Amino acid sequence: MSIWGKDLYETLLYSSGTRNLSYRFVTADGGEADLLWGECKASVDYYVESNFIEDVKNEARFFVLADYVTYIPYGAAGYAAFGQMQRESGSAKSVWEFKYARLKKYLDKVMPRVSQAQSGIVRSFFEEYNKDCIDLKNLSDVALLFCRFHHECEARYRTAGFINYMDISKVTDAFARKISCLVETETKISAKEYLSAFPAIEPLSARQISFLRSSLL
Repeated sequence: MSIWGKDLYETLLYSSGTRNLSYRFVTADGGEADLLWGECKASVDYYVESNFIEDVKNEARFFVLADYVTYIPYGAAGYAAFGQMQRESGSAKSVWEFKYARLKKYLDKVMPRVSQAQSGIVRSFFEEYNKDCIDLKNLSDVALLFCRFHHECEARYRTAGFINYMDISKVTDAFARKISCLVETETKISAKEYLSAFPAIEPLSARQISFLRSSLL
């Protein structure tokens, strides 16, 4: 586990970023962001509790919420499409820098008082978002894996197997149980191995691209 400092979850929980989740959708076809954030938080809570991990400062919950308040629709396909938009617009910011900057805006009153070590951990979460090697003892890694898996399910909202919230819950609950059991035998796992179950949804349609663009304004 990492050396986590202040409990930033409570601060972020009452930020404008979290309040905005009540008005946002994860796809052009719907999917309420606050409900889906709750599903992902529940998955990570299950992992922490079933493995008797002490997370008194809400590190795991913080990273899940940090990812949802800086949400990029359509999973890996949306991440790649937004990266292309950034390059075409001439922006010097990468996708992870965009997400990190948005998070800092929500935490602008507390981030300056956070230790350099803790702010470095937060920055690394975004910078290493697409990494393959997941350390099951590192809560930021675990949160990252769950977020990416949930986002792939959410990206397919209203499609076969992911028609509604119940369908998504069945898939994500099974994933939470599977990953939670791995700690007994594994220390590190490959994110690609567990995300390979999702066929690519690229290229995004013009409608999806339009939604992606508008949701990031």
